[in-house]
Amino acid sequence: MDAKKNEKLFLILSLGLTESIKKGVVSIDEAEQLLFSPKIIQLFTKLGFSKELIDLVYSGMELEDLESLLPNQLTNSLSQMSADAVGILRKMPRLELALPCWYEEILSQKKLDFNIENNELLIDKQNTMTKISVNQNTLDQLFLKISTWEDWIEIEKRIFKLNCWSERNISEINNILKSEPIKIDGAYWFPVPNQYDVSETIEFLYEKYQQMAFKKIEPEAYEENMKNISEYGKRCVFCEKYAKEYFGDMCPACGSELLWLPLNED
Repeated sequence: MDAKKNEKLFLILSLGLTESIKKGVVSIDEAEQLLFSPKIIQLFTKLGFSKELIDLVYSGMELEDLESLLPNQLTNSLSQMSADAVGILRKMPRLELALPCWYEEILSQKKLDFNIENNELLIDKQNTMTKISVNQNTLDQLFLKISTWEDWIEIEKRIFKLNCWSERNISEINNILKSEPIKIDGAYWFPVPNQYDVSETIEFLYEKYQQMAFKKIEPEAYEENMKNISEYGKRCVFCEKYAKEYFGDMCPACGSELLWLPLNED
C-alpha cells in the first residue's frame, strides 16, 4: 500500500486506542506498545508520514505522565487526540483496498509492508537518529518529587524512554576520538564522544538531570566530590569535547552549558 493508505490505517488505530483508553478497555501501557512510542516515530519519520500523524504519536507518549501528574486532564487530552485524528481522517481520500480482502494486502507475506525482505521499515542505525521527545514541564514536576534512585530510574523510563535508546555506531565514536585537541580560551579541549544515538539536546538534558539527581539524592557524597574538584573536568555535550582545567560554566566554542566530567587518569 502507498503511504497515504498506511497513514489512514494508523490514524484509525490511533482513534481506536484513544477511545479504548477512555472506555477503560485498553491501558496506556498497551497503547504505547502498539503505537505511542519513540520507535514508531522513528519509523514514521523514515517513511515520510505526515507531521499531523507524528504529532498524535507524540501526544500519546505524554498520556502516562498526564495520568500520574494531572489525571483530571487525561480525558480532555484523549478527547482532543480523538478529535484531531477525526479531523485528519475527514481530509483523506477513501480507501480502495478491494474489500473484503483488504487484510491480505497488509498481512500477506508477499505484500506485507512491514516484511523485513522489502526493507521499507528497517532502520539504518548509522544514519537514523533515535527521536526522543521530552516534556520539560513534566520532567521538572517529577524531578521535584524524587528522593531515591528508584525515583530517578522511573524518570529514566517514563520521561527519557531510556530503554529505547540505541548505542552510537562505533566507527563514529572512533572518528571523534581520533580528532586532535584544540586550545580555546586558554584551555585544551579533548574529544569525548556522546555514547547514544539520540540528539545532543536529549543527551544533555539526561546527563544534566542525572547529575542534579546525584546532588539531591546523595548530598553528602556530592559535597565530598566537590572537595576534590581537580578530579573533574568540564564537558560540552554539543561540541563533544572536554577540558581538564576550565573554570567557566559555558562552552567557549558554542555557548552551551557545561557539565561535570569525572577524570580517569589511570
